Amino acid sequence: MKNYHVYMLACADGTIYTGVTGNIERRIAEHSMGLDPFCYTFSRRPITVLWTSTYYDVVEAIECEKKLKRWSHDKKMALASGDWGAIKILGRKKWKGRSRIE
Repeated sequence: MKNYHVYMLACADGTIYTGVTGNIERRIAEHSMGLDPFCYTFSRRPITVLWTSTYYDVVEAIECEKKLKRWSHDKKMALASGDWGAIKILGRKKWKGRSRIE
């Protein structure tokens, strides 16, 4: 069974890159070495791995990646540090006069 990995990288400019891969070691090395000049992380190196999660279903991994890409920087940092209380608070948004949790 193949594993799929969702990951977040802290970039040198303070941004967070989120991605999905079938080979986490290879992909992190590619980001670190700057093999693709068109990659978001190319000019933002060095990078640091903030968080990873493993999935056995590629569809679930891609859904997780898409969800994380919509999160704020602070919410991503809370996930990376395991601060579930902050994730809940940061997930609250105003939507047509009502609060909702993502």
